[in-house]
Amino acid sequence: MRLIDLLGRYQARLEGEGRTPRGVGRYVWSAERFIKWADPGVAVSDITSSLLREYQDDSLAGNSPGFINAELSALRCFCVFLRSDAGLMGDPMIGMRAEPKPIMLPKTLNHAERVVVMEALRWPDEHITPYERFLHQRARLAVFTVWYAGPRLAELAGLRYGAIDFDGETVTIYGNAGAKRRRDRQVPLHPTLRDEYLAIPAAWRRPDMAILQHQDHTPYPYRSIEHIFDRWLVERTGIRPLGAHRFRHTFATMLMEAGVSLRRIQKYLGHSSLNTTALYLGLVDDGDREAIRKLK
Repeated sequence: MRLIDLLGRYQARLEGEGRTPRGVGRYVWSAERFIKWADPGVAVSDITSSLLREYQDDSLAGNSPGFINAELSALRCFCVFLRSDAGLMGDPMIGMRAEPKPIMLPKTLNHAERVVVMEALRWPDEHITPYERFLHQRARLAVFTVWYAGPRLAELAGLRYGAIDFDGETVTIYGNAGAKRRRDRQVPLHPTLRDEYLAIPAAWRRPDMAILQHQDHTPYPYRSIEHIFDRWLVERTGIRPLGAHRFRHTFATMLMEAGVSLRRIQKYLGHSSLNTTALYLGLVDDGDREAIRKLK
Protein backbone atom coordinates (compact mmCIF):
# COMPACT_ATOMS: atom_id res chain seq x y z
CA MET A 1 0.00 0.00 0.00
CA ARG A 2 1.52 3.32 -1.08
CA LEU A 3 1.80 6.16 1.43
CA ILE A 4 0.63 8.72 -1.11
CA ASP A 5 -2.69 6.87 -1.41
CA LEU A 6 -3.24 7.14 2.35
CA LEU A 7 -2.94 10.91 2.68
CA GLY A 8 -6.70 11.47 2.35
CA ARG A 9 -7.42 9.01 5.18
CA TYR A 10 -4.65 10.56 7.25
CA GLN A 11 -6.12 14.03 6.84
CA ALA A 12 -9.58 12.75 7.81
CA ARG A 13 -8.08 11.08 10.88
CA LEU A 14 -6.43 14.33 12.00
CA GLU A 15 -9.64 16.30 11.47
CA GLY A 16 -11.57 13.68 13.42
CA GLU A 17 -9.21 14.21 16.36
CA GLY A 18 -10.35 17.83 16.53
CA ARG A 19 -7.09 19.40 15.40
CA THR A 20 -7.16 22.93 14.04
CA PRO A 21 -7.18 23.41 10.23
CA ARG A 22 -3.73 24.96 10.53
CA GLY A 23 -2.45 21.95 12.48
CA VAL A 24 -3.98 19.48 10.03
CA GLY A 25 -2.41 21.31 7.10
CA ARG A 26 0.98 21.37 8.79
CA TYR A 27 1.00 17.62 9.54
CA VAL A 28 -0.25 16.63 6.09
CA TRP A 29 2.40 18.87 4.51
CA SER A 30 5.10 17.12 6.57
CA ALA A 31 3.88 13.71 5.40
CA GLU A 32 3.89 14.90 1.78
CA ARG A 33 7.41 16.28 2.26
CA PHE A 34 8.66 12.90 3.50
CA ILE A 35 6.94 10.97 0.69
CA LYS A 36 8.40 13.29 -1.94
CA TRP A 37 11.89 12.77 -0.48
CA ALA A 38 11.56 8.99 -0.25
CA ASP A 39 9.73 8.38 -3.55
CA PRO A 40 6.09 8.80 -4.54
CA GLY A 41 5.86 5.02 -4.79
CA VAL A 42 7.13 4.32 -1.26
CA ALA A 43 4.95 1.75 0.50
CA VAL A 44 4.02 1.20 4.15
CA SER A 45 6.27 -1.87 4.25
CA ASP A 46 9.25 0.32 3.25
CA ILE A 47 9.06 2.45 6.42
CA THR A 48 11.96 1.51 8.68
CA SER A 49 14.02 3.22 11.35
CA SER A 50 17.00 3.40 9.00
CA LEU A 51 14.92 5.13 6.31
CA LEU A 52 13.66 7.72 8.80
CA ARG A 53 17.16 8.36 10.16
CA GLU A 54 18.41 8.82 6.60
CA TYR A 55 15.60 11.32 6.02
CA GLN A 56 16.60 13.26 9.13
CA ASP A 57 20.29 13.31 8.16
CA ASP A 58 19.66 14.16 4.51
CA SER A 59 16.54 16.30 4.26
CA LEU A 60 16.26 17.90 7.68
CA ALA A 61 19.93 18.64 8.34
CA GLY A 62 20.81 22.32 8.37
CA ASN A 63 17.40 23.50 9.55
CA SER A 64 16.74 25.04 12.95
CA PRO A 65 16.26 22.68 15.91
CA GLY A 66 12.67 23.90 16.21
CA PHE A 67 11.87 22.99 12.60
CA ILE A 68 13.60 19.59 12.86
CA ASN A 69 11.77 18.68 16.06
CA ALA A 70 8.44 19.81 14.60
CA GLU A 71 9.05 17.55 11.59
CA LEU A 72 9.95 14.63 13.85
CA SER A 73 6.77 15.20 15.84
CA ALA A 74 4.74 15.20 12.62
CA LEU A 75 6.48 12.02 11.43
CA ARG A 76 5.71 10.36 14.75
CA CYS A 77 2.03 11.21 14.32
CA PHE A 78 2.09 9.82 10.76
CA CYS A 79 3.69 6.59 11.94
CA VAL A 80 1.05 6.18 14.66
CA PHE A 81 -1.59 6.48 11.94
CA LEU A 82 0.23 3.95 9.75
CA ARG A 83 0.43 1.45 12.62
CA SER A 84 -3.26 1.75 13.51
CA ASP A 85 -4.79 2.14 10.04
CA ALA A 86 -2.33 0.72 7.51
CA GLY A 87 -0.67 -2.29 9.16
CA LEU A 88 2.77 -0.81 9.84
CA MET A 89 4.68 -3.19 12.11
CA GLY A 90 6.72 -1.95 15.06
CA ASP A 91 7.72 1.63 15.79
CA PRO A 92 10.24 2.98 13.25
CA MET A 93 10.59 6.20 15.29
CA ILE A 94 12.54 4.34 17.98
CA GLY A 95 16.05 5.75 18.02
CA MET A 96 15.16 9.00 16.30
CA ARG A 97 16.99 11.84 18.03
CA ALA A 98 15.51 15.21 18.78
CA GLU A 99 17.74 18.21 18.21
CA PRO A 100 18.68 20.11 21.40
CA LYS A 101 17.18 23.58 21.34
CA PRO A 102 19.30 26.49 22.55
CA ILE A 103 18.04 28.11 25.74
CA MET A 104 17.26 31.70 24.81
CA LEU A 105 16.02 34.53 26.96
CA PRO A 106 12.48 35.78 26.25
CA LYS A 107 12.41 38.77 23.88
CA THR A 108 10.47 41.40 25.79
CA LEU A 109 9.76 45.06 25.05
CA ASN A 110 11.79 47.48 27.12
CA HIS A 111 10.21 50.52 28.76
CA ALA A 112 11.04 52.89 25.90
CA GLU A 113 9.56 50.49 23.32
CA ARG A 114 6.40 50.13 25.38
CA VAL A 115 5.94 53.90 25.29
CA VAL A 116 6.39 53.92 21.49
CA VAL A 117 3.82 51.14 21.07
CA MET A 118 1.30 52.92 23.29
CA GLU A 119 1.69 56.06 21.22
CA ALA A 120 1.13 54.08 18.01
CA LEU A 121 -2.09 52.62 19.45
CA ARG A 122 -3.42 55.98 20.64
CA TRP A 123 -6.53 57.11 18.83
CA PRO A 124 -5.63 59.55 16.01
CA ASP A 125 -6.49 63.20 16.68
CA GLU A 126 -7.48 63.86 13.09
CA HIS A 127 -10.76 62.77 11.58
CA ILE A 128 -10.74 59.18 10.34
CA THR A 129 -13.34 57.30 8.33
CA PRO A 130 -15.55 54.65 10.00
CA TYR A 131 -13.59 51.91 8.24
CA GLU A 132 -10.24 53.33 9.43
CA ARG A 133 -11.67 53.50 12.94
CA PHE A 134 -12.74 49.86 12.69
CA LEU A 135 -9.25 48.78 11.61
CA HIS A 136 -7.56 50.79 14.37
CA GLN A 137 -9.89 49.42 17.02
CA ARG A 138 -9.30 45.84 15.86
CA ALA A 139 -5.55 46.37 16.07
CA ARG A 140 -5.89 47.77 19.60
CA LEU A 141 -7.96 44.75 20.61
CA ALA A 142 -5.33 42.35 19.26
CA VAL A 143 -2.35 44.05 20.88
CA PHE A 144 -3.96 44.79 24.24
CA THR A 145 -5.36 41.25 24.54
CA VAL A 146 -1.89 39.71 24.21
CA TRP A 147 -0.26 42.49 26.26
CA TYR A 148 -2.63 42.18 29.22
CA ALA A 149 -3.77 38.53 29.05
CA GLY A 150 -0.85 36.74 27.36
CA PRO A 151 -2.55 34.32 24.92
CA ARG A 152 -0.52 32.67 22.18
CA LEU A 153 -1.35 33.79 18.65
CA ALA A 154 -3.42 30.67 17.91
CA GLU A 155 -5.31 31.15 21.18
CA LEU A 156 -5.97 34.79 20.30
CA ALA A 157 -7.36 33.74 16.90
CA GLY A 158 -9.81 31.38 18.61
CA LEU A 159 -10.88 33.76 21.40
CA ARG A 160 -14.62 34.53 21.56
CA TYR A 161 -16.54 37.11 23.58
CA GLY A 162 -18.11 34.24 25.49
CA ALA A 163 -14.71 33.80 27.15
CA ILE A 164 -14.95 37.27 28.75
CA ASP A 165 -16.62 37.38 32.15
CA PHE A 166 -17.10 41.06 32.95
CA ASP A 167 -18.71 40.37 36.34
CA GLY A 168 -16.12 37.83 37.42
CA GLU A 169 -13.35 39.88 35.77
CA THR A 170 -11.72 36.96 33.99
CA VAL A 171 -10.66 35.91 30.51
CA THR A 172 -10.86 32.18 29.82
CA ILE A 173 -8.31 31.05 27.26
CA TYR A 174 -9.38 27.75 25.74
CA GLY A 175 -6.78 25.18 24.81
CA ASN A 176 -8.87 23.79 21.95
CA ALA A 177 -8.40 27.11 20.15
CA GLY A 178 -4.99 25.89 18.98
CA ALA A 179 -2.88 25.99 22.11
CA LYS A 180 0.28 23.96 22.47
CA ARG A 181 -0.93 22.01 25.49
CA ARG A 182 -4.69 22.13 24.85
CA ARG A 183 -5.38 23.21 28.43
CA ASP A 184 -7.93 25.81 29.43
CA ARG A 185 -6.85 28.55 31.81
CA GLN A 186 -8.21 31.76 33.28
CA VAL A 187 -6.47 35.12 33.47
CA PRO A 188 -7.75 38.09 35.51
CA LEU A 189 -9.34 40.76 33.29
CA HIS A 190 -7.14 43.87 33.31
CA PRO A 191 -9.09 47.18 33.52
CA THR A 192 -7.51 48.40 30.26
CA LEU A 193 -8.66 45.27 28.48
CA ARG A 194 -12.12 45.50 30.02
CA ASP A 195 -12.50 49.06 28.71
CA GLU A 196 -11.39 48.00 25.22
CA TYR A 197 -13.93 45.20 25.07
CA LEU A 198 -16.77 47.33 26.42
CA ALA A 199 -16.02 49.99 23.79
CA ILE A 200 -17.19 47.49 21.17
CA PRO A 201 -20.95 47.77 20.39
CA ALA A 202 -22.98 45.09 22.17
CA ALA A 203 -24.22 43.75 18.81
CA TRP A 204 -20.60 42.83 18.03
CA ARG A 205 -20.04 41.16 21.40
CA ARG A 206 -22.31 38.15 21.29
CA PRO A 207 -20.76 35.12 23.07
CA ASP A 208 -20.25 33.21 19.80
CA MET A 209 -18.48 36.11 18.06
CA ALA A 210 -14.70 36.27 17.71
CA ILE A 211 -12.86 39.03 19.56
CA LEU A 212 -11.17 39.85 16.24
CA GLN A 213 -13.52 39.85 13.27
CA HIS A 214 -14.26 41.22 9.84
CA GLN A 215 -17.01 43.79 9.36
CA ASP A 216 -19.35 40.96 8.35
CA HIS A 217 -18.69 39.36 11.80
CA THR A 218 -16.70 36.43 10.42
CA PRO A 219 -13.56 35.61 12.46
CA TYR A 220 -10.35 37.34 11.44
CA PRO A 221 -7.92 34.60 10.26
CA TYR A 222 -4.72 33.60 12.04
CA ARG A 223 -2.33 34.90 9.38
CA SER A 224 -4.06 38.28 9.19
CA ILE A 225 -3.88 38.65 12.99
CA GLU A 226 -0.17 37.91 12.77
CA HIS A 227 0.21 40.78 10.29
CA ILE A 228 -1.33 43.23 12.78
CA PHE A 229 1.82 42.79 14.82
CA ASP A 230 4.57 42.20 12.26
CA ARG A 231 3.33 44.65 9.62
CA TRP A 232 0.73 47.16 10.86
CA LEU A 233 2.46 47.81 14.18
CA VAL A 234 6.00 47.64 12.78
CA GLU A 235 5.14 50.36 10.24
CA ARG A 236 3.89 52.62 13.02
CA THR A 237 6.64 52.00 15.58
CA GLY A 238 9.76 51.11 13.60
CA ILE A 239 10.46 48.35 16.15
CA ARG A 240 11.83 45.20 14.53
CA PRO A 241 11.28 42.35 14.98
CA LEU A 242 7.83 42.72 16.44
CA GLY A 243 5.36 39.88 16.79
CA ALA A 244 2.57 38.77 19.09
CA HIS A 245 4.93 36.64 21.15
CA ARG A 246 6.97 39.68 22.18
CA PHE A 247 3.83 41.04 23.84
CA ARG A 248 3.24 37.69 25.55
CA HIS A 249 6.80 37.91 26.88
CA THR A 250 6.18 41.53 27.91
CA PHE A 251 3.02 40.48 29.78
CA ALA A 252 5.06 37.98 31.79
CA THR A 253 7.85 40.49 32.39
CA MET A 254 5.43 43.15 33.66
CA LEU A 255 3.94 40.60 36.05
CA MET A 256 7.42 39.79 37.34
CA GLU A 257 8.23 43.49 37.71
CA ALA A 258 5.05 43.83 39.79
CA GLY A 259 6.22 41.08 42.15
CA VAL A 260 3.85 38.34 40.97
CA SER A 261 5.10 34.84 41.83
CA LEU A 262 6.49 32.49 39.20
CA ARG A 263 3.70 30.01 39.95
CA ARG A 264 1.04 32.58 39.11
CA ILE A 265 2.86 33.65 35.96
CA GLN A 266 3.14 30.00 34.94
CA LYS A 267 -0.62 29.64 35.42
CA TYR A 268 -1.46 32.76 33.40
CA LEU A 269 0.85 31.81 30.51
CA GLY A 270 -0.21 28.16 30.43
CA HIS A 271 3.33 26.79 30.73
CA SER A 272 3.45 23.06 31.48
CA SER A 273 6.81 23.44 33.26
CA LEU A 274 7.92 26.02 35.78
CA ASN A 275 11.37 25.82 34.18
CA THR A 276 9.98 27.58 31.10
CA THR A 277 8.57 30.39 33.22
CA ALA A 278 11.84 30.62 35.18
CA LEU A 279 13.60 31.83 32.01
CA TYR A 280 12.20 35.29 32.81
CA LEU A 281 14.44 35.33 35.89
CA GLY A 282 17.38 35.76 33.51
CA LEU A 283 16.14 39.19 32.42
CA VAL A 284 17.49 42.31 34.10
CA ASP A 285 14.95 44.15 36.25
CA ASP A 286 14.99 47.36 38.28
CA GLY A 287 16.34 45.48 41.30
CA ASP A 288 19.32 44.33 39.24
CA ARG A 289 20.00 47.88 38.03
CA GLU A 290 19.89 49.21 41.57
CA ALA A 291 22.29 46.48 42.72
CA ILE A 292 24.82 47.38 40.01
CA ARG A 293 24.61 51.08 40.85
CA LYS A 294 25.84 50.25 44.35
CA LEU A 295 29.17 49.05 43.02
CA LYS A 296 32.06 51.38 43.86
